[in-house]
Amino acid sequence: MKQLLFAIMSCLALCGFGSPKKTNMNTNTEFTNERRYAIESQFDSVVTMLNDSTLSAQELCGPLKRLADTLSVAIRYDALFETNKEYRAWSRQLAYRLSTDKRGFDSNCFYDFIWIPYLWEVDVDDSVEVMFTTFFRSSWESNDRMANVILAQYDGDEKRAFLVVTNYIDTVINDLTLKFRSGYGKWSEVPLDENLTDYSDVESGIIRVMVSFDDMIQSLKKSDVMEVSYRAGNGELVEMTHVCIGSDMDESLSFEGQLKECPRLCKPSKFIP
Repeated sequence: MKQLLFAIMSCLALCGFGSPKKTNMNTNTEFTNERRYAIESQFDSVVTMLNDSTLSAQELCGPLKRLADTLSVAIRYDALFETNKEYRAWSRQLAYRLSTDKRGFDSNCFYDFIWIPYLWEVDVDDSVEVMFTTFFRSSWESNDRMANVILAQYDGDEKRAFLVVTNYIDTVINDLTLKFRSGYGKWSEVPLDENLTDYSDVESGIIRVMVSFDDMIQSLKKSDVMEVSYRAGNGELVEMTHVCIGSDMDESLSFEGQLKECPRLCKPSKFIP
């Protein structure tokens, strides 16, 4: 268990969970705190404009599309977990708000906000390759209940996949399941091994599980939906869904397209029929 915990925490640290800045070799894009403040300012500006009932949907479409472009890049390459999660929550909020706004926004103005929360963050340098994604039941719960999937290889070590589930609301996570839905509507469950599960922070509402890397990769490639579910303290079923973006929309933004940015991670670790 100590080895499992060490492996998990090493991958979390390399993901940039708490790091002040990060540079991605694929984009030469550095995310500093100053850049993050600028993104937050852009978001606040657009929300302020949305709150102005005198502005038409047509007038707001340009700023909205520019914000979507900003958040798409930020989610893909800002490795700081806290801000990356916020970008996803903002996108979820805007997708819902714009779809119900009485001004009748054209779908071209808000379509990107629907899918960009489901992009993966990619971090590549000479010694490490890490991808992670974060999802939640609703944007309002994003700080309290979430699931994180992490794919990583570092310093020549074996490839690893982790599921980290957080429930700060009542700290109870019972009957945890991870399953995938194929394009044919068939669900398949990925076994979660008790021997590969870290319960050291369970009283705080956090469970970490090491999952077979190859099983995780193949499931993500073949599926259109990934779902994490568990029973909370009052017996409520909490279901958190991640949409697996396919290459039919935009190959470079699909899971397989993003995986190609990581030469070591995308190389099969064993023969898979």
